[in-house]
Amino acid sequence: MIEVASVRRLGAHDRLEYWNDLIGATYPGMSVDNQAELFDAKLSVWHLSDLRMVKPFSTPAIVTRQPRSQAVYSEPKFVAHTLVRGKVSLDQRGRRATLNEGDMVICASDEYYRFETHTTHEMMVVEVARLAEAQGARVVHIEAEGMIHGFVNMRGALPSANADVEHALAAGLDLIRP
Repeated sequence: MIEVASVRRLGAHDRLEYWNDLIGATYPGMSVDNQAELFDAKLSVWHLSDLRMVKPFSTPAIVTRQPRSQAVYSEPKFVAHTLVRGKVSLDQRGRRATLNEGDMVICASDEYYRFETHTTHEMMVVEVARLAEAQGARVVHIEAEGMIHGFVNMRGALPSANADVEHALAAGLDLIRP
């Protein structure tokens, strides 16, 4: 099932409030700030069994996800963001990175992160279970060019049900240690 929401039919003063309600319902703890006069945004959401893919588009904005108690999340997730269009700065775990088209970052659903979008931007976002972290792996930041430097505190093999997902996310990517 595909759901699509847009702010285009709303008045200029109602757009950001509507968008924050929508984003907050999609990602608990997330909010959007925009200083531009005419904020424009669209969100497409695909539900495929346990997998949720989201494709947000918006004019320049600051997108922040505040940490929430673990009780809010039925299962902690990695949230993989691939920048399709635009330029973005990411603040996560005390680091700042500039992302360009084609770059991917992985954030934890229950930790603080912030995207500052410098341009109109579009991302493809996929949530996956954090089963690997239970095995001791900590993924912090991945960029789309390069190769894996290593996992932090890796203990034992990944669970076989999750191994394909972890390897697909890691293939050909650069892992930066915290």
